[in-house]
Amino acid sequence: GERSGDLDVSAAERLLYDDLRFTKDFMKTWFSKWIRKVEEELSEKGEKDQSVDVDESDDVFLTFNYTTTLQKIYGVPAERIFYVHGCITQADEHSLVFGSPDITNEAIATAIKRYAESRELKADQEGRLHNRLLELTAALKKEVKGRLIEVRRFVYERCKDLSLMKEVVVAGHSLGRIDRPY
Repeated sequence: GERSGDLDVSAAERLLYDDLRFTKDFMKTWFSKWIRKVEEELSEKGEKDQSVDVDESDDVFLTFNYTTTLQKIYGVPAERIFYVHGCITQADEHSLVFGSPDITNEAIATAIKRYAESRELKADQEGRLHNRLLELTAALKKEVKGRLIEVRRFVYERCKDLSLMKEVVVAGHSLGRIDRPY
């Protein structure tokens, strides 16, 4: 392949591409298989947590869980649940949402630029690496803004007058930086 300093760019590009493709495939395929297994086990082992009260007929639920726990264990109708990151029974593995909002085209461009400068890559070599990274990291991007619009639509459709909302309960959510906007 082309050489830049002591780096064989084509070999490095192939290694990077293979590593990222493995990561993408792992996340999309194996993660989904694991969630499907958890979903199957719900019917067998699922036990209701008595401290969780979901009896109100006008309650709505936003869940970050990929499984149908609220439906199967607590009997919540599907139309009262919004699966923020998707649900394993309602979608294929390619529509589950996971990853980081920090993986942006700008962040990728900056990382590639630094790498290219440190390795003295030519513009076309840098361009190829950039395109490969964009292609593969798309699977690891979390598009929070689009999901927030869907969350708001769900809440407003079910809670016509938000001033009547009495209580918001947060359970089992870390409120970590990545999911804090929700």
